[in-house]
Amino acid sequence: MTLKQYGFKDTNSLFHKNPLPIWHHQESKSRIDFIWVNYKIIPDLIYALTNKPHIVSTDHSVMTAYFSYDNIFRNKAVAIAKRHNIRTIINYKVITQDEWKAFTEQIEELCPSEESTYLPDSRSLN
Repeated sequence: MTLKQYGFKDTNSLFHKNPLPIWHHQESKSRIDFIWVNYKIIPDLIYALTNKPHIVSTDHSVMTAYFSYDNIFRNKAVAIAKRHNIRTIINYKVITQDEWKAFTEQIEELCPSEESTYLPDSRSLN
């Protein structure tokens, strides 16, 4: 499978209809380097561009992608927490009465049956 099939996008093509080539040599030029991002962080991508380097002499250009880092770091913490989360899958065809009872007790403990003090009205439903 390709990166595109996995949901990755070329950052420069998101901002430029015809992205500049990265490599130049005499009459040849080519776009040989890319910065790929997963579709989930595209909303955090601010801008991407290609520039000539000012510090060193080379036949390559410099690719740059700017991201809003607030959400990226928050999402990383969420991803780490999800990785360590233990998930239980219940096979309803073989569940016993004791397991149902334990499940019911856990739900009742987590969700007290107190009357809600919040009453929805026509404004809150929209």
